[in-house]
Amino acid sequence: MLLISILVLVLCSVCLASAACADNRVRFSCEEGHEFTITFLPAHNNQFARLAFAGSKRTIKMKNQGMASGIAYAGGGWEYHEWQGKSTLVDARSAKPKETACSRN
Repeated sequence: MLLISILVLVLCSVCLASAACADNRVRFSCEEGHEFTITFLPAHNNQFARLAFAGSKRTIKMKNQGMASGIAYAGGGWEYHEWQGKSTLVDARSAKPKETACSRN
């Protein structure tokens, strides 16, 4: 009986650890005051991500833009770029896109 209890405890620990590792959400704060979360969607080899601004229930679906170095996702008039540890959020909804530096929380 003790062996079964230990086995169950080990299996539960592994499940919890893998769930924490599978969390593909990253939170950011930007210079302009934007706060957002990006969730990378592993079901499609991270080809898609969802952008959600703090306080909003709306999510924006973004598609990977396939950079040689760094990452870039775009969709719904927004772009997210990350290169050499620097993150940028771009509001591309107007003729003159506005870039904002952001950092992970």
